[in-house]
Amino acid sequence: MVCRRNIIKTILICSFILFISAISSNSFAEELNANIKNVFLKIISSVNQQEVFKLEKNYSPNASFSGESFQAAGSSPSTYVQSYFPLNNNDVRYYEVDIAGTTYYTTYRYTQVEYNGNTCFLEYDSQDGSKAYYGHSGTNLNMYGVSLEDESYPFDSPLTILNDSILKNGGSLQSSTTLSAEGYSINVNLTVKSKKIGSVSIPLGSVDNCRSIVMTFSFTVQDESETFEMKEVWILAPNIGKLRIAAMDEFFNDIGWFDLTGGTVGGQDIVDIITPIIANFKADLFDGFSPLTVQFADLSSGSITSWYWDFGDGTNSFNRNPQHVFSSPGIYTVSLTVTGPNGSDAESKTNCINVKEVKAMPWIPFLLLDD
Repeated sequence: MVCRRNIIKTILICSFILFISAISSNSFAEELNANIKNVFLKIISSVNQQEVFKLEKNYSPNASFSGESFQAAGSSPSTYVQSYFPLNNNDVRYYEVDIAGTTYYTTYRYTQVEYNGNTCFLEYDSQDGSKAYYGHSGTNLNMYGVSLEDESYPFDSPLTILNDSILKNGGSLQSSTTLSAEGYSINVNLTVKSKKIGSVSIPLGSVDNCRSIVMTFSFTVQDESETFEMKEVWILAPNIGKLRIAAMDEFFNDIGWFDLTGGTVGGQDIVDIITPIIANFKADLFDGFSPLTVQFADLSSGSITSWYWDFGDGTNSFNRNPQHVFSSPGIYTVSLTVTGPNGSDAESKTNCINVKEVKAMPWIPFLLLDD
């Protein structure tokens, strides 16, 4: 009898140990799966913590950036990747999203760093402290790893996120890498699709030649695979980068769009990129007799702080909408130069003012006749 009781006790103990081990294993698998999901969410720059959304707005979209050092963006990026995903030291992007009537904010800053043996740009989310490490390599945009809280996940080989071909022509690319998490080696496969979508409107204005980016991730760990299919994750704009970022929860459900609301690219204010400085003007009169008084009106667009008018007669004005008197007969070319924080533009209207000479009426003699 004692022997039989001992056998039953041993069986129960072993069963309990197996049960606890199974629970621990499932809990670990869920934690590992959650970590991998968070890595993917960081790759697409999305925020999945509602607490992060609830932080207060902490920036001014038109803040001054004087005194910071920038790596010049260049006026003509040499590749599509450099245009649609510019990387510059001290760039900053501000985003907002409205979810169920509440506006949430997030900020991304870029800093040139050394990471895992690569010179790249750290994309730092100032709200949750997460980081992604990007770099241009020829006509590719690569990612070298991500950091979440106190954990860093360097990739064993660069993960290609974009290339010139899909940005220029549309289509898809495939890339893969491995990373380590919780002591396991994880194989990551990424498929990226790009599509031309034309003009996209955000609160700052309408931007042409945009690209829609869709990503699909799959990963394998211990011979078990899982795939995460997502819809659009980015809307990219030339010379700006991420115009819109998908807001997703931890289950990769879309919950809104983060719209770009301000920031800089290579030291240039994004407002000026979306609405560039373009000089233009009109006049209420184009011809008449001297002295001819003409009212000029500025029609320029963009962020402008100064105006310089050249009336073509040796005089000028710094008023925005000047009135000018052309005293002498002649044909005049009028020019306007407008200047803002990040550039200037000029408009010249050739021979636009024709001032004619007033001729005296000829004297005609006449006779006074008596009645």
